[in-house]
Amino acid sequence: AFAPTLVVIAGQLSASLAWIALCGEDAPDFVATAPATRGQIERAKIAAIALPVGLAMALPLAGLAFASPYAGAVALACGAGACASGTLLMLWRQAPARRGLVLRRHSQSKIVALIEHWLSLCWAGATGLAALGHPAALAPLGLAALTLVLTVTVVRRTAQAADLP
Repeated sequence: AFAPTLVVIAGQLSASLAWIALCGEDAPDFVATAPATRGQIERAKIAAIALPVGLAMALPLAGLAFASPYAGAVALACGAGACASGTLLMLWRQAPARRGLVLRRHSQSKIVALIEHWLSLCWAGATGLAALGHPAALAPLGLAALTLVLTVTVVRRTAQAADLP
């Protein structure tokens, strides 16, 4: 029961940090003029998200791995997947604006919050089933992957529609 809980915490923490890092910029225009490519900036932001999550989860994961090495490995792998899912979701939906508008803008996106929670539940379900050695662990992983594919498809279509005159 401890492994799925760690995965949910890791996923939610990474999504929250990603939302702050990707959408809470004080000066998005200033960041855009930095002498770095957008990819370099996004990689730096992702590293800034992953480091605190990794540090926060290191001790509980070490304890779990000490009690059950297999459950620890499963929690580590699924926790990394949950972190990546939450970060990707926020990366695809980023809309930097002034800090004062961040809370109002986030409260308007209930669907993104529901997807974020759904992904955490999928990863937690996969963790619990995999820690028990059950082959049905692939089902929640497939649901998480399908959710991410559908989300990126909708985001891209929305962006293309916004570019049309």
